[in-house]
Amino acid sequence: MLNVSVDYLLGKTDDPSPKTEKPHVDLADDNDFIMTFEGRPIPPEDLELMKRLLRGGRDE
Repeated sequence: MLNVSVDYLLGKTDDPSPKTEKPHVDLADDNDFIMTFEGRPIPPEDLELMKRLLRGGRDE
């Protein structure tokens, strides 16, 4: 609507441009985040399977 960032409206920045970058999450890191698919959390065992597949089938 105003096409400015919330930080600009709150006076935290002089840059009115809203940031459009999506956050990057590294699946290899054990961060404190919940990954979802179609609105449902992905179970930890499925995340481990995805990591193995992305590593070419090898366990690390």
